[in-house]
Amino acid sequence: MHVVDIKNAYLNAPMDVPVCVRQPEGYEVGGDGVGALLRYALNGCKQAGRLWGKYAHGTLTGLGAVRSQADPTLYIWMQTAGPTVILVHVDDMSIASSLLADVQHAKEAILSAYGGRDLGAATTFLGYKIYRDRAAGTLTLSCPGLTTALLKEFSMTDAKPTKVPVPVGTSLTRTGTNLLLDGGRYAEMVGSLLYLSTSTRPDISFAAGLLARFMTQPEEGHWHLAKHVLRHLVGTATFGLRYGTQEGLAGAVDADHGGCLTTRRSTTGWVFTLHGAAISWGSKRQPTVS
Repeated sequence: MHVVDIKNAYLNAPMDVPVCVRQPEGYEVGGDGVGALLRYALNGCKQAGRLWGKYAHGTLTGLGAVRSQADPTLYIWMQTAGPTVILVHVDDMSIASSLLADVQHAKEAILSAYGGRDLGAATTFLGYKIYRDRAAGTLTLSCPGLTTALLKEFSMTDAKPTKVPVPVGTSLTRTGTNLLLDGGRYAEMVGSLLYLSTSTRPDISFAAGLLARFMTQPEEGHWHLAKHVLRHLVGTATFGLRYGTQEGLAGAVDADHGGCLTTRRSTTGWVFTLHGAAISWGSKRQPTVS
């Protein structure tokens, strides 16, 4: 699996409508009051991201790749050794195949269409740390950098670790009292926990989902539980998902019974694993009372 970085990605996509801009200071042409007609999708244009995505889609499909129905940023290109997987995130592309020659061929084709950098074998991607132990035949995904930054942001680096994200029997309610003076900090913390829970930390999915129910007018009790989750991360910052066994697809699902004391709705949790680690998971409050 290798990574390439596209240089000035948005500027590859032609504008779809006439847009005039002020000329930057020091680069004026034609005197005062003369604007410039924008030819390409400049960063800051509201449609720039969409235009680049559309243009990149045309390039990749022109090479022979097919967009996945499961994820619009995932492309499959059938080559010599079988499928070459191309994952696109704005100006970063991750390219994976069972044959290195197919990866090299895909990189050359993409970089010949766009200027960019070949970053070689993937060790990080979008905040993920990618560690491969070829002798053991394993691949591990984790987010230690993001976790450490989160703990540092909220001054929890030296906090005493806890063994579980949420104590058994915990139930949060809204009392309308002891409101936090700075609800924005609570939302920032929970948002970071949600990102971790959907990336490489399925163990905090329930905790993050529970805390997210109180984004508006959070209270001191909600804040204390959020910091409890951070204390769990103190001792598990390097935890992640390690794939490498020959285990097939397996799944599990469970739910509590009316666990939300406010709505009396149940919360369902599920996880599916493949090759020894989770590939799909979640925790969600049910839409109806059962």
